[in-house]
Amino acid sequence: MRRLHTARTDQPDPASVQGFDPPILEGDAVEPSSDAGSSLRPFGREIPDQGSGAAPPDSPSGAPLLERARRLANQGRRLEAIQLLRQHAGPERESLAERLELARLLDEAGEVEEAVIQLTAVLHAHPTSAEGLVARGALYAKTGEVGLAEQDLLAAVKCSPKHWPAKRYLGTLMLRKGATREAIAWLDEAERLAPDDGEVKLALGEALVATREYDAALAKLEAAGGLLAKDPRPWTTMGRVLDRLGRTDEALRMHQRAREARQS
Repeated sequence: MRRLHTARTDQPDPASVQGFDPPILEGDAVEPSSDAGSSLRPFGREIPDQGSGAAPPDSPSGAPLLERARRLANQGRRLEAIQLLRQHAGPERESLAERLELARLLDEAGEVEEAVIQLTAVLHAHPTSAEGLVARGALYAKTGEVGLAEQDLLAAVKCSPKHWPAKRYLGTLMLRKGATREAIAWLDEAERLAPDDGEVKLALGEALVATREYDAALAKLEAAGGLLAKDPRPWTTMGRVLDRLGRTDEALRMHQRAREARQS
């Protein structure tokens, strides 16, 4: 995989960015799940439908531009949305939201290196943007730059101690590094701050499987299944754990629930 070597900026504003799916664990826990898709989706939040109708391409506040770009993306016109933001987004200091959206769309289009360049420019103008730091950290992790990813995520937590997505992503990163106990510590903190986030519970369940705390893991995975609508991953993971424990009938039920979630 091509590695990125992009200049970093220093430190991190409270904001939120969703994303970065926790990986299904390998080894002692469970086999990697084909349901999981990409293990890291830095900008994987759902964007609400902004409706239809024209919006001015530019404005001092940037809001109409951002809404129009999101509308285009929701309509499957991602490249048009990228071009719109490239042409009309203002200087980085004045267009944080637009630049973050451009980076998200570039990542979805497979232009990861350009997305990192956009985020680095944003962080040069907004060095305390936790949202920007988390987004860039997730992209670094996606491209194998684990050290840079960890630096950005830790910087986000330092500036914004209650920024639970950063802690969630740090937990996920520690899982990928095999630092399971450290992962659990970060994920416990994230869960205290965001008790209704299904991705936190899913990652925590996977970490607990890795430490063979199966009862606690199954409870977290079941809670994740209730929160992540139409997502087969919690049920698939539960099925594999139950298979390993010899609880075949329960495992079959979990695999059936995974199929139902996948088809819904």
